Amino acid sequence: MSRVFAPLPAHVFDEMSGLAALEAMISGQLPAPPIADLLGFSLVEAYPGRAVFKGEADARTLNPAGTVHGGWAATLLDSAL
Repeated sequence: MSRVFAPLPAHVFDEMSGLAALEAMISGQLPAPPIADLLGFSLVEAYPGRAVFKGEADARTLNPAGTVHGGWAATLLDSAL
């Protein structure tokens, strides 16, 4: 099954709790955010007070010095927090 990446439909914000929306993204009932495709990470767990994202840095995430750009890690933190 191919993963779908797209912004959430507007009605989701009125009809589902944040946790329910995250659970639906994990199960594939709702699309994953486009930023996850761009930066190579995914939401793998969601519980009250906890969201776990998994990502693997690759050549797309390197800065000019050849190390992982801090913005990649900051985006993972932003998503989880």
